[in-house]
Amino acid sequence: MRRRTTIAFLLAVAVAGALLAAVTRPGATAPAGPLGSPAPADLAGPPALGRLQPDPVPWAGMTWEAVETRGFDLQPGDHVVGVIRVDGGLLAYGQGTLDRPNPDGLVSTLTVWLSADGITWRPVPILAGVRAGSVSESRNVAAGPRGVVIAGNTCCGEEGAAVWWSPDGVGWQRAAFPRLAEAYLTGVAAGPDGFVAIGGVRGRGAIWTSVDGIGWTAVDQDEAGLVRGELAHAVALGDGYLVAGMDDRAGRDSQAAVWASTGLAAWRRLAAADPALNGRDEASITRIVPFAGGLFANGGSGTQEDRVQCEGLLNGGLLTAGPATALTCGWLREMTWRSDDGSRWERIDPWGRDGTYPPEPVPPHGRAPINWDRIVPAGPGLVGVLAELADGQPGQEGDLLGVWTSGDARSWQRIGDGPPAADTPPVGLVGLDRRLFALTENGAAWLGTAAP
Repeated sequence: MRRRTTIAFLLAVAVAGALLAAVTRPGATAPAGPLGSPAPADLAGPPALGRLQPDPVPWAGMTWEAVETRGFDLQPGDHVVGVIRVDGGLLAYGQGTLDRPNPDGLVSTLTVWLSADGITWRPVPILAGVRAGSVSESRNVAAGPRGVVIAGNTCCGEEGAAVWWSPDGVGWQRAAFPRLAEAYLTGVAAGPDGFVAIGGVRGRGAIWTSVDGIGWTAVDQDEAGLVRGELAHAVALGDGYLVAGMDDRAGRDSQAAVWASTGLAAWRRLAAADPALNGRDEASITRIVPFAGGLFANGGSGTQEDRVQCEGLLNGGLLTAGPATALTCGWLREMTWRSDDGSRWERIDPWGRDGTYPPEPVPPHGRAPINWDRIVPAGPGLVGVLAELADGQPGQEGDLLGVWTSGDARSWQRIGDGPPAADTPPVGLVGLDRRLFALTENGAAWLGTAAP
């Protein structure tokens, strides 16, 4: 009982402290001006970052304690997709099961779980505006001063992009999102002036904005420089938003691409001619993380030959695309970038100086990260719980996990093992002051504490 009480206290203090810090952290900025009135800045440049501050106390190690969560009650087919901070605690989201089937016999539904301490979770099924014979599904969730928004879709009686808004994570309302043929959503961001949703329409990148989460307006694709390709991630900055993805207008020579706004307006392409994004190979950015030193991005890179080989496989050809562990996202393998402000980028190959597989192991432990998906702004700048190779070999279930930190997004240090006995890598990671809260798809959770 004492151990459980201690963990509950630590989690409650960590969550409350992190939420307070998010509100009062130096460098946070207020909206630049009324909607549609850009700040007096160079509209061709990036929005201000509103930088976070690094932890002045070193992160030299990480110890983990299992959190005995209750309230998920996941059934076969249910799963957690991610977890974020919200006002009052944490919000996890994914697919849950209704207490009883709906009139069409369907039991699966988009669900959020709310918690004030990381231990006890309250399930909230998202049913608002979902027609009979359909289920709701999530792609991404974002929370800000104007509420919480879920970007997702409905299936299968009604199929299409869908958005839900809530002021508190408890009561939900389906938004008036434009219903367009072949439209889909991939992400959402929340800022002080509203929300940004991203996705595509008929293979071309698309962005929608909202001041309240209910009414949504499409950004003019031509004016914003949106092209054939994919938009993968959106993030709110100090006085605007960044969107990252891939420019694939030619269908055979994709480029990593970044778009920016001032507030919810004045969308434009950034760094279109930057050789770090627009090189001779194929490239795509899937996530951007603002941190104390600027911006970290991860995604993939590959040769046109890789793409041809992969597409040959997809079309039933007999070509091979290399070792399964060496390629991700089809023909792309892991790549990372960093930038001071989004206007210029530096490509940093996580495989090491020679750029060949397997990645160079880092002494003295002989480990090397093989993906860069679970990274949050914390510690010296960035902290990640990453799947690893040990002496060039992955774990059988992707269960070799390490905690890695970086102050500049160039060099990384391994400070300890990931959560022990984790069946799978975490699907969600939240920085809570000097602690990390990690959650897996089956609702298992750990609290990690940094050692000075």
